[in-house]
Amino acid sequence: MAPPAPAEAPGRVDRPAHEAVRFKFTHVLYYLGGMIAIGAMTLFMTLGWERFGGGGLLAIALAYLAGLWAVTHWLLYTKRLPIPAGITATLALVPMAVYGLQLLLGLWPDEKTPLREYHRIVDWRWLLMELATLAVAAVALWRWRLPFLVMPVALTLWYISMDLVAMLVLHAQGE
Repeated sequence: MAPPAPAEAPGRVDRPAHEAVRFKFTHVLYYLGGMIAIGAMTLFMTLGWERFGGGGLLAIALAYLAGLWAVTHWLLYTKRLPIPAGITATLALVPMAVYGLQLLLGLWPDEKTPLREYHRIVDWRWLLMELATLAVAAVALWRWRLPFLVMPVALTLWYISMDLVAMLVLHAQGE
């Protein structure tokens, strides 16, 4: 009598025994397309959609989050495509949602530091975006064990390290 099959872990897609993990050109194309999509969404959200205000940004980001996570679920469990599923899960606009919420709450009253300045100006409000991104990434990694979901964690930890060091230096200088 054969032992019972183990329960399928969330996000795990079992491969047939004869299929080994290997480099495929289609995987490179998946990742290239994902990076282009991430770049395009970032560009359009920061340059064009900022006109919607805090409530609009929050609504758009939450709609993207819900839609992309539904597509992730479909790709992973219906189509059995873990690489595209990981990419679509990564496209969630968590920093944009937090920025929209901050605008809505009046935490950016003068709007001198728009989201497009994220890479150049250190501000404590960025830390809220980064911590929210880590929290959502942790939930996504818990729900789906997909390798590409580590990318936003790595980038966010890098930004946190830069922001915290800059804040500590500015605090030490008395600014």
